[in-house]
Amino acid sequence: MIYNYIRKNFLFILLLPSVFVLACFNISDFDSWIHLSSGRHMVEGRSFITHEVFVYPALNAPVTNPYWLFQILLYLSFKAGGLAGIVVFKAFIVSIIFLFFAKLLREFGVSPIYIFIFSLLTAVLVRFRFVERPEILAYLFFVIFLFVFTKAYYSDTKLIYVLPLIQILWANSHQSASLGIMLAVVFTAAIVFEKYFLMSAELPKDKKKKISVYLSLIFLISIGYLINPYSYKNIFSPASLATNIEVTQSINELQPVTFDPTYFTVYLTVLIIGVIVIFLNFRKIPSAWIALFCISAFTSFRIVRALPLFFFVSVPLIAGSVEGLAGHRGRFKKMYPAAVFSIIAAVVMYSGIYGRYAFGFGEEKRLFAPGAVDFLRRENLSDKRMFNYFGWGGYLSWKLGEGKVFIDGRYAEGGILNDYDHILAASPGYKELLEKYGLEIIVTNSIGFSDGMIYPLINALGNDSSWRPVYADSSSIIFADLEKNSLLREIPYSMVLGEMIDEGEYLYAIGVRGEIEKTLGRLYLKKKDYKTAKYYYGIWLKRNPADSAARGIYELLTNMGY
Repeated sequence: MIYNYIRKNFLFILLLPSVFVLACFNISDFDSWIHLSSGRHMVEGRSFITHEVFVYPALNAPVTNPYWLFQILLYLSFKAGGLAGIVVFKAFIVSIIFLFFAKLLREFGVSPIYIFIFSLLTAVLVRFRFVERPEILAYLFFVIFLFVFTKAYYSDTKLIYVLPLIQILWANSHQSASLGIMLAVVFTAAIVFEKYFLMSAELPKDKKKKISVYLSLIFLISIGYLINPYSYKNIFSPASLATNIEVTQSINELQPVTFDPTYFTVYLTVLIIGVIVIFLNFRKIPSAWIALFCISAFTSFRIVRALPLFFFVSVPLIAGSVEGLAGHRGRFKKMYPAAVFSIIAAVVMYSGIYGRYAFGFGEEKRLFAPGAVDFLRRENLSDKRMFNYFGWGGYLSWKLGEGKVFIDGRYAEGGILNDYDHILAASPGYKELLEKYGLEIIVTNSIGFSDGMIYPLINALGNDSSWRPVYADSSSIIFADLEKNSLLREIPYSMVLGEMIDEGEYLYAIGVRGEIEKTLGRLYLKKKDYKTAKYYYGIWLKRNPADSAARGIYELLTNMGY
């Protein structure tokens, strides 16, 4: 009996470990450390976070923390297995997501081979968001809602009465919990539309539910949303994130999908295929799914973070159509799995989005500042007034303790971010800001992840006699006010230049663009490595042939024989 079950469900069983392995890569997201630090505070302090405890310019200011449940689970996973425990916890959640996603495909009548293929394809598409952040629970609850509502559409099920309980978990894990209400409204509206306005023999009229049941479900799910320490305060948060220009411009994942050619290409491909599928099978597809396809396509176009939701909605529609096409083309039936497997292989090999995620059970050290942390501890500098790189705030809080950092990833707008931007840009008056906050050390990287340009602050401090570099490695630099830190010793500029080159090479390798090639060209000119400088200027000119200044340098280097 067990043998027959395994033989019959082999691909379904194989899917989960495949996705689990796909999700086992090093911690690479800056905000993961914020959530880990918050979980430690709540578990060890046995209390919710209601006031700021990490960022010293805002200490004791009121805060909301809608992620508390996830943060506690994340910290407990660390207590159980260290950083490896965190990665395993994340991979386990991802596996559960695709367990329900596979069940969702089954509700669309997709056969096991296509369930495996399209689930794995979706996992590859969504992998860039397989991070140790609370949205992985949001993706899980989103897929559960899709599965339960779709199952209820095609057959009777009492699982819909579990959704209000799922909503409570969602509301205490991530601020996107209002999407649960949206899904209930969309499916209810679809039932009303199909019952009273859409007359088609192809629709499962005998399976239409009583509208009163769904209206009650909307009410219960809405009540479930309010059962959290912050009540209704976060109900409009997802929409505000997408529309707040100050926030979206400062965080890549909140920008429109067009900001990255690879993201946009993948999005556009899935969108076009989805539109064709809906056009060819309009009367066979539940109207709720057509509505969700349109909503998720628009939302993910506006904000990259929503792309996984679009893939979770669009792939089942595509999979169901491919299944039908394969079933009607008997002599080509065996070619479809091979064709789709080839597509998956091509996507994996084309690592424009996914190349920066390395398999492992620790942290991606080049993205953070482990060497800088060791230096701060060794020199007893962790209690000094610190200005830090925005992305490292959570990491430094985790390593050095609470109340140590100037800013972290939660401060994507407001006065602290404005002052941070002015200091990093070395704007007029930035020295006054250094004095205002009583800053004694500066811990930062040197090149922007979004534009590939050297921070103006680095050059400004290099020409400032009072602020001198005291530490540099392959990913971080520490400057210190030597008047306030007289025991520290200045390091030679060659070490700072080496850090900038190493960091630039790494950012280029993981796909950061902007002006990274021109930046590397300038850095190698300073190092007097003219051959390598010419190489990067050449790459830059292929993308930007109109840059006359860069072309002048390139031609000069060519005439010099390099």
